[in-house]
Amino acid sequence: MKNVRPSRVKEPDLGIGYISAYLKSKGYETGVIDAFALGSGFGEIEERIKVFKPDCLGMPLFTFKVREAAEIARRAREWNPEIKVFVGGAHATALPVRTLEETPFFDFAVIGEGEFTTFELLEALAAGRGEFGGIKGLCWRDGEAPRRNPPRAFIRDLDALPFPDWGAFPLDKYFPLYAKTREFLELPVSSARGCAGRCSFCFRLTRGYIRSRSEDSVVAEIERDAGEFSARSVIFMDEAFTAEPERTRRLCEAMIRAGLHERVHWLCETRVDRADPGLLALLRRAGCSHVSFGVESGNQEILDRNRKGTTLEQAAQAVRDAKRAGLQVDTYYIFGLPWENRKTMGDTRRFSLRLDPDFANYFILVPYPGTLALKLARQGRANLKLLTEDWSRYGIQIGSAMELRDVTRAELERFQFVSYLVFYLRPRKWKSLFRIVSFRALPVYLLNILSGLGTKKRNP
Repeated sequence: MKNVRPSRVKEPDLGIGYISAYLKSKGYETGVIDAFALGSGFGEIEERIKVFKPDCLGMPLFTFKVREAAEIARRAREWNPEIKVFVGGAHATALPVRTLEETPFFDFAVIGEGEFTTFELLEALAAGRGEFGGIKGLCWRDGEAPRRNPPRAFIRDLDALPFPDWGAFPLDKYFPLYAKTREFLELPVSSARGCAGRCSFCFRLTRGYIRSRSEDSVVAEIERDAGEFSARSVIFMDEAFTAEPERTRRLCEAMIRAGLHERVHWLCETRVDRADPGLLALLRRAGCSHVSFGVESGNQEILDRNRKGTTLEQAAQAVRDAKRAGLQVDTYYIFGLPWENRKTMGDTRRFSLRLDPDFANYFILVPYPGTLALKLARQGRANLKLLTEDWSRYGIQIGSAMELRDVTRAELERFQFVSYLVFYLRPRKWKSLFRIVSFRALPVYLLNILSGLGTKKRNP
């Protein structure tokens, strides 16, 4: 666990914050161990668990950290054979049965939104019931065989949920996303759940229709964060903050009326086809300082075949309009998308330079469970070649799960590395790199790249 990460821990986990708050509202005692933020090794985590003495241990399951989560569960079960371990998050939602099959130390997998399912699971355990078949959204062990229950409907009334519980998190350990130092506290906020997108490379916990909170509820939470926790910044975790422009306008106007734009600045991510000039200007007036766009590719055919639903001109216009509004602009790109090749990757690099945002992030496709990209890679289609289903190699920046049939993994990593160099080793850009990448991680990342320089190109 005590490894160097490509980026710093930026904010407490929003899902855990919500589940902790909901369980507390129902009378349960909760505790949080953020091993990433604390830099804790397995031994330290084990000691903290012994201090807490929990009856149940829950963990969000990140694909590339499945092995570490299993080791924590093993140690917890060794200390207390009666402890119940449940996991949730995107990986557990995409592969609930396989997750329990692969890891005998996990007792339950929570599928989708976790608040109600986790509460009903704890109620069943507290009552001593050994039958869990009536709990929707749960995968559990019936003897040794995993059994998956029917899905749970999405939570419709998000206002009914208590605000995320940050009291047990090590708030002094988090970095604001774009700050060089731990200058102030930045907390995550969700004003809506869901994404209407159908991108081939993305798996969403709450895919489908979008459910929004009321403006009053969001404003009240931000006021709570600023007052109780002295947060000076919030980062909206909505998958596309301006997906519903009119709702976004109402929220921004409510924040201005409450005077939040003078006390708290904020960040958001959205789509380039949901960012008109007037709306971006309103975001800035309401206190927004940074906006991020998932551009993904600089080749229109690649965008179309991967079901992104946006155009290159929309991306260029959105970046121009955001800059004119006085916003800092961050953009995301992915190399190795389905149907990608050297030429289309070159298009992406050139397009990112032409857009000239304040920040650029270049990723190599990770074919996450539950995505069309993984299905295509398993089938050897769309020029994809799956190298492994060892989940530890599914890291978003330093991983090695996939390559293209005509572009080796080493070549993909070199292309990514050179893209960062070309973008950031320009006047006024190089200092920005260290606002989003950890100094400690950079040598590890460079070593990983350099280790592949001698790799010869393999035939597809």
